[in-house]
Amino acid sequence: MVKFRIISAFFLLFLTQGQLWANTIASVATEHVIDNYSIKTPPRQIFFDLTQIKQAGQYAVLRSPTSYVDGSDTFDSIEDLVYVLCLEQETGGTWTIVYDLSRSDVPSSEELAEIKSSFPEDFPKKLLSNFWQKLLK
Repeated sequence: MVKFRIISAFFLLFLTQGQLWANTIASVATEHVIDNYSIKTPPRQIFFDLTQIKQAGQYAVLRSPTSYVDGSDTFDSIEDLVYVLCLEQETGGTWTIVYDLSRSDVPSSEELAEIKSSFPEDFPKKLLSNFWQKLLK
């Protein structure tokens, strides 16, 4: 019984830490999306699918559309995109967006050249979708 309680407590601690980490990323992403992609101020809180966050060390990628907490779409106030936000965790635990790959279409050759030249060199491309991994080779 004691072992079960210790394992349960550890699991809850791990789950809580994971939720805090994901919620922090979602908070940074929400601010970024509202600042850069809003058509008008959203009437309610927007939500990201937190299961779509991939993390490796101090880097993470959030790849998710937005919705309202009730699951309804945000098209009335936020551009209809699947947001692809590359984040880095700074000393002290703060997450910042280091690159935004969100877009509505395939980048032109000129846009791709700009993305390749400005994408952070140390960012682990393995976190990106296969589409972006191939483009950024």
